[in-house]
Amino acid sequence: MRVGLIIDTFNIGGAETMVFELARLLKLSGHTPVLLHFGSKYVSEYAARNNIEIHLIPHRRFYKKSLFLPLFAISTQRFIRKLRLDCLHSHLFGPIVAFSMVCWLSRLCHVGTLHDVYMIEDAPKRIWLIRLAVSLGTQLVAVSKPMQRFYLERGRLDESAVRYVPNFSEINKLQESRASKRAELGFGVDDFVVVSVGRLVRLKRFDMLVDAMALMEPGTRVRVLIVG
Repeated sequence: MRVGLIIDTFNIGGAETMVFELARLLKLSGHTPVLLHFGSKYVSEYAARNNIEIHLIPHRRFYKKSLFLPLFAISTQRFIRKLRLDCLHSHLFGPIVAFSMVCWLSRLCHVGTLHDVYMIEDAPKRIWLIRLAVSLGTQLVAVSKPMQRFYLERGRLDESAVRYVPNFSEINKLQESRASKRAELGFGVDDFVVVSVGRLVRLKRFDMLVDAMALMEPGTRVRVLIVG
C-alpha cells in the first residue's frame, strides 16, 4: 500500500516523532510511506536519511485560513490524485480538517489522528470542523482514552467515529542496562521512577506533576525525571 502521512508543523515534538516512526515501520512492513509537508526541514531531513518518498504540498496560502479551506481542497485534489495513494493519514487538527475535504473530493480513504484537546478547549467552536471531517468520511483516531471520550462527547459523535489507538515505539533496546542507568542517575534499586517527556511549555502541565509529587507521603521512594 502507498500510505500518505501528513503533518503541518515546523518543529519536532511527540506527534512529529510518531509520524516518523509510522513511516519507518510502514517501510519495514513492505508498504510505501509517502511523507507530505509544507516545507519542514525536519521532515525533509528525515526522508533523506531514510530514503522515504516525500512531496511538498502546494497552495499553502489557502491552507492557512479556515475560510479558504474549500479553495485549498479544490486546488489540492489533483496533486493528491497524482500520488496514487491507497490511504491518507493526517495528524493534528489542521491537516485533519483540511484533508478531509481533499480526500472527499478525491474519493480517498482518510484517517486522522488527534494528538491533543487544547485546539478545541481554546476555541470550542472548532468542534464543528471535526464534525465536518467525520461527515466527509474521515475516520478519527485518538491516542488516549480520555481524548477519545473528549471528542465523542464534545462532538456528539457516534462511538465508531473516534477509535482509540495508543502511541507506540520500538522495543526499548536499553532495557537490559536499566540497573546501571539508575545507578548513574542516583536512583536506588527500590525507587519508583516516573519519567515525563515533553516540551517545557505550560501546555504540557509539568507544574501539575510537581504539585502531585509534593502531596506524596514523606519517605515515599518515588523519583521524577522531567525530560524536555
